[in-house]
Amino acid sequence: MKMALWTNDSQISDAIEAMLGSEEGKRNQIKKNLINKWRIVETERRYRKDSLINLFNDTQDAGGISTLSQYKRFMGEHETIITYLLKYKYIPQYDIFHEDLFDCLSADIKGNIRKEMIKDNFMVRVEDGGYLIPSMKILNK
Repeated sequence: MKMALWTNDSQISDAIEAMLGSEEGKRNQIKKNLINKWRIVETERRYRKDSLINLFNDTQDAGGISTLSQYKRFMGEHETIITYLLKYKYIPQYDIFHEDLFDCLSADIKGNIRKEMIKDNFMVRVEDGGYLIPSMKILNK
């Protein structure tokens, strides 16, 4: 792996090239050497429940998800935050925000998905005539 090619700083490039482990497949060794040389520790992103709520609100304020690229970007951020929240036990289960996720879709897409789920019997009708949003497992299909 030629990590030295990824940086514009020649001093850093030279140092990376000189380190043990700069051969293919030795990423952990290079990371360890970088930390030892510059005493830099990669800090982990930190999220809270409000990080997810902010993502939902920002997406809804922008008009919702209406394209595949918006969906992919949104789901990448969503999965990163959810994984962190589950790992550190900020939330008890994955499905806790499934209605908020559904609400982030544009009105057109939400309507189309709702029609398909009703047709396929995935939506559960409640006593007042409305429907419950299905679980994340079903939404992800």
